Amino acid sequence: MVRTAATHHPDRERAERAVGWATIAAGLGSVAYHGPGGRWGHYAHDASLIAMFGLVTAADIQLLVPELRIPPAVLAAVPVAAAWAARPQRSMASQAVVAGLAAAAEVARIARTPARPSRPWARRAELPAFAVGGTLHLLGRTDGPLCRPDSLLQPHGLWHSLTAATLWLRSTDTAG
Repeated sequence: MVRTAATHHPDRERAERAVGWATIAAGLGSVAYHGPGGRWGHYAHDASLIAMFGLVTAADIQLLVPELRIPPAVLAAVPVAAAWAARPQRSMASQAVVAGLAAAAEVARIARTPARPSRPWARRAELPAFAVGGTLHLLGRTDGPLCRPDSLLQPHGLWHSLTAATLWLRSTDTAG
């Protein structure tokens, strides 16, 4: 997304690049949490996830309302707000709210914006990957009904993979 965000629309490009950088941060936060773990790993995971979903929402709004200019300061404020929202006492509620906003924005973008003619398969695959990934996230998270820490098959891990695939599909569909 960072590399493919070049468009003829500077505002859209800025928002797409922000999503790309937030996706990289979310990947690093996930490695920090699911790898070494600890309090800071958990915080990095949650803050980067909240920022990514917040920036996906902003980028989708930019695509849905092209005449709206999202100022760079707003895009920069999203990760700052995510750092505040990721505090342990409010992280789960913040994740639920921002994931819901991102889901609604993604569905609206998919329904209301034209797909790239050269890549209609990306648009067709994006929403199912997003929906299955979200379901696996809810069912496979810590203390979820499908959470099996000792199992080789991890629904939460599949959620991470499907989220990465969804964001790649999104970048493939919205580039250009």
